[in-house]
Amino acid sequence: MAGVLGVDWSLTATGLAWLNLDDGAVDTCTIRTWPDDGTVEGIARRITHIADRIEAWADLHADDLVVIEGPVTHAPSAHRSKMLGGWWAVAARLAPLVDDPVMVVPPKTRAKYATGRGGADKSEVLAAVRANYPRFSIADDNQADAVVLAAIGARSLGHPIDDLPASHLAALTKRGK
Repeated sequence: MAGVLGVDWSLTATGLAWLNLDDGAVDTCTIRTWPDDGTVEGIARRITHIADRIEAWADLHADDLVVIEGPVTHAPSAHRSKMLGGWWAVAARLAPLVDDPVMVVPPKTRAKYATGRGGADKSEVLAAVRANYPRFSIADDNQADAVVLAAIGARSLGHPIDDLPASHLAALTKRGK
């Protein structure tokens, strides 16, 4: 069974969506974490916890595809290194579990695919995802982002799970980004 794992990585609430390409079913999850104490050990524990939970929840196989939202680079400087380091740690943990390269989707591409507008905020994406994928149970905006990432991955594999207007699909072309 091949599938697509969408990962909306975050230090506080990582959204996951598992898309089964055989039947189109989607399972979602949000991994919540605690504030760290700012030490290297505390930050490492937090990031390792997230990576461990993703790996255990997804149960990836070689023929699966991982799609992760690109790292946020505009965070306040006090958190930027934790966010970027954590993103790379999670991506590096998932990459060897699958044969294909991990697909990285920029945040604006995710938003445009969901709403037709690259500048859409998380609440707009959540509303659009609930409207575009009514059969999926989506508890929060983290899961909504992950569903969009999984849908982009499925479309890239030739298994689209949605029928979106051209304005949304323009996200997948260079000019649409």
